[in-house]
Amino acid sequence: MNEPTQIHHLIADRAQKSSAKREVGTILARRRIHHTSRSQNRETSVAARSYAPVSSKVVNPGLTIGVDARPLSAGLAGIPRYVGEMLAGLVRTSRHRFVLFSNREIACPFPAADNVTIVVDGGFAKVPGTLWLMFRLNRLLEEHKVDFFWGTQHLLPFFKSPLRKYVVTVHDLTHLILPQSLRFHNLVFSRLFFKRAMGNADGVICISRATSKDLIEHYPFMAERRVEVIYPGRSLVFPRQDSNPHRQDYLFTLGSLEPRKNLLFLVKTFRHLAERRPNLKLLCAGGEGWKARPLFRYVQDHGLADRVLFPGRISDLEAADYMARARLLVFPSLYEGFGLPLLEAVDKCPAAASDIEVFRELKPHLANLFLLDFRKDPHLSAQRLLEILDRPDLEPLRFQGQSGGLFTWTAAAEKTLAFFNEIMVAAGQGEGGS
Repeated sequence: MNEPTQIHHLIADRAQKSSAKREVGTILARRRIHHTSRSQNRETSVAARSYAPVSSKVVNPGLTIGVDARPLSAGLAGIPRYVGEMLAGLVRTSRHRFVLFSNREIACPFPAADNVTIVVDGGFAKVPGTLWLMFRLNRLLEEHKVDFFWGTQHLLPFFKSPLRKYVVTVHDLTHLILPQSLRFHNLVFSRLFFKRAMGNADGVICISRATSKDLIEHYPFMAERRVEVIYPGRSLVFPRQDSNPHRQDYLFTLGSLEPRKNLLFLVKTFRHLAERRPNLKLLCAGGEGWKARPLFRYVQDHGLADRVLFPGRISDLEAADYMARARLLVFPSLYEGFGLPLLEAVDKCPAAASDIEVFRELKPHLANLFLLDFRKDPHLSAQRLLEILDRPDLEPLRFQGQSGGLFTWTAAAEKTLAFFNEIMVAAGQGEGGS
């Protein structure tokens, strides 16, 4: 079987894989409370994904920690991945209680536990999630006697209660730095509510120094607040029977098909590459976002349909396999708050990424990461990619020195718990407090 046929075969195989394999580790939580027009409680028995125990000091074991779990209704990529993995790490350390709130059904990749409750406010499922969080959630926090609330994606309830502390995670500042890449309603909600969330927060977690810098630059009052940088971890660490897979002649990119990912520029770059490499293909994996039609139209209009392939959403195992066989991971984003695919590509393939601030931050930690300008001239970008592909010493991404220890979900969970505790100690409710 030749290489182009093998690539098509990889994509065709996806349709035959079971749904269980497609979302590895996705399970339901053990206890759910459904708030509907006729409220009812029910219990669901589940299988659990195993995690090694974490030795870490935790906040006051009497606390009830509320969590914005809405991202877990949207699969396990990007922010949903972050929230699922962080919760798994937090829950497995805990003597305290977690209550996960959402206005829609969620699926959570962590073991069943008696100290975890999911509250599904199903009567408000048709309300935009942001408005539900702003103006409904506080009532649920009161009902469940939550002492500490973690906003997992930029926002907090509109009104701050003196009865609890609030921490929010900021993933990026796309609404200010690249607003044209957001859907209109997301942009409006961010412009309306983001600054208020920062004002309500007792502490802010940023997922990179670049994001922290952007936050303080655009909201100078945050320089006086508690802002902690906590890197996310790496998820796609699967043992392979074939530890040295045969590399196939394709470039791979992973992420939703949306303007911020800059895939149209990448396809224009690939068009120049294709003239020099007749067997080379480009695989763009990820769910279709918004404004993807111009990307598909360009591929069709320039006769690239058999060279630029869109396998759609893929499972963790499939992503790991595609990376392990790719010549190069390409990450041409215009803006990112972090960039999880770079971590996932470690030990699988080399990577070429945009020369943007967050990737410059990560480069000292990652060997065989090449930074390119993916904004100006597709022809020059193609020439640079050819130079990388022709390197005789091209090897997969590797962590530099001890950097690997910075990018684990265990480390992220430990640092997050320590930050929660710092907030509670300041309020006299955590370890060492009264």
